[in-house]
Order: sequence, then structure tokens, then C-alpha cells
Amino acid sequence: MAKKSYLFEFELIEKFPEMNGTAREWLSTINDLAWVKEYFSWLNREMCFFSLRDRRDILFRALSKGENSFHESVAEIVFAAFWRYLGWQCKKNPKIGELTPDFKVKYDKLSEKSFLCDVSVVRQNHPHHKILIDEDNRIFVNGVLSSRLPLVTAPIDQAKRFIMKVDEKMNKYVDVLHSEPFVMALFQYDFENNFYLDDFQARTALYGEFKFNFSDNTFSYSPLQRKENSRGIVEKGIFGHPFYEKLSAVIICRQNFEELENIRNPDGPRQWKSIYDISVFLNQSSALENAFSGSGFECDRVTEDSMIELGNPKTISFY
Repeated sequence: MAKKSYLFEFELIEKFPEMNGTAREWLSTINDLAWVKEYFSWLNREMCFFSLRDRRDILFRALSKGENSFHESVAEIVFAAFWRYLGWQCKKNPKIGELTPDFKVKYDKLSEKSFLCDVSVVRQNHPHHKILIDEDNRIFVNGVLSSRLPLVTAPIDQAKRFIMKVDEKMNKYVDVLHSEPFVMALFQYDFENNFYLDDFQARTALYGEFKFNFSDNTFSYSPLQRKENSRGIVEKGIFGHPFYEKLSAVIICRQNFEELENIRNPDGPRQWKSIYDISVFLNQSSALENAFSGSGFECDRVTEDSMIELGNPKTISFY
């Protein structure tokens, strides 16, 4: 690594022998696979927008022992790229009292309007299996050769687990949040192969129950409502509870790897490109509706009469 460059490169494997397995797996192919090299070239270009100190912190975190730390660093890079994609300005690790959320994002240059944002990775600790059947019809379950397919397991209720992640951040920041909007940004890596949280489940957690009409294959959406258990803990529809009034929006960014057509060498190694599907869910009290809609986003939102209007995710290719 060049002196004080703090960028991703193959030589880091030798310099950081105790790095996590995910980072090692990625970096080990950076010089062998053209699409991996291109992916890291883009990450490095985005890294250069950070200060040298922030770049160092992001890189060292990616190379630490924590198995999820690589994705946590990538998530911060991706969301910083997202702010720039929208033409907004961001400051890394602003000081808010004794706390430092990941970003302060200025979305209106003329009026100096901004919001605070904290980024989290949705971990892939769920019961779904990652299944691969190769050309010889061999079955691999979670990377291990198997003689048969696993038993089907019912999807777990992700709404409650999603709310637990939101609560973790709200309990941390609620006392320092005042008039400035607060946004929670969630990053899901390799979403196609690690299904965890789709828009339907997110809407259930944020807005309440949705019902499916099998006669015409449509959803019916009730007004904003919340469901609490016997202990008064919200299980669904958190945007309908006063505790979450300071949560202006939730953004979910899903990373997918799209296969590219190799015209020059059809029999060569498969090529992939990282793309991102981004959904924005606005709270009723959100001051950010005009900011996102003006940037071309169709956001989910709560209207003044507590009805729910649905948007659509937006797919972005950064490179």
C-alpha cells in the first residue's frame, strides 16, 4: 500500500494477515478477475472523496477481524456515493453531543437544509439456505456438497426483527435529536442470494398491516396503524407511534450482482457488476418528501389523513 493512500489493493492481504474472511476472499481475486478489479476501482474512487482520516478508518474497519465489518465499510462508501449521486453534500461522522452518526447530509444548498443519517448492515442471519445446482446437477447447500435439497422452512416474521434494528438506533440517538430530521439507512449485501427483507416486510414494520386480495391479485392498504403486544412494545406500524416521530425516513439499499454478457469471450470467466436497488420510506412528519421526489424518487409516504401512498424502488448503477 502506498504511503497514506488507504485504498483497497491486493497487497493488503499480506499487510493485514488477521483480516476477516470476506475481505480476504474479495481482495484475493482483485488481480485475477476483471470485474472484481473494476468494482474495487469504483470503491477506491469513492473513497477519495473522504478525508484521509475517514478513509483510513473505513479501510481499517473493512480489514478488521469482524466478519461483517467489510460490508459495513462498503455500506458507508455506497451511501456516500448515493448522496453525491443526488447532488447532495455529506459530512462524515458529525459531532452531535457525545455521539457521532455516520453522516450529516445537506440536501438544499440554498437554505442549508440537512438531515442526520446512521448506516447499518442487515446481517444475513436467517434460516433460508443458499442453494447452488451446478451443470452436473450436484447440489451445494451453503457452499457444502449435499445429497438432497434442504427441507423448506417458513420465512420468519422479519417485521419484528426490522423494528429491533430501528429501536437500537432510536434508543441511541433519540435524546440528541431535535429539529434536524433523522434518517436510518440499511444496506443489504448480495440481496438476490440472501433474501432477508423486501419492501412488503418493511412496509409492515413501518406502516402496519397490508392485505392481499387473491381475486384480483392486488394489495389493499389500510390507514397508518400500529400493533402493540401486551407489554406496549410496537410490533408493526412504528410510524404510528409517538416515539418514532423523530425518525423522518428509512432507506433500504439492496446490493445485487448482475451478470454481464461477455461478447468478446463467451467461454471465458463470468463477469458481474454491482447494482443497487434503493427504496425510500417517509414518515408522516418527514420534511424530506420534496428533497427525494425532486431527485426522481417515488417514495412510500404517509399522507395528512394517515393514508399510505406507495412508491417504487430505484435501480442505480454507479459505475
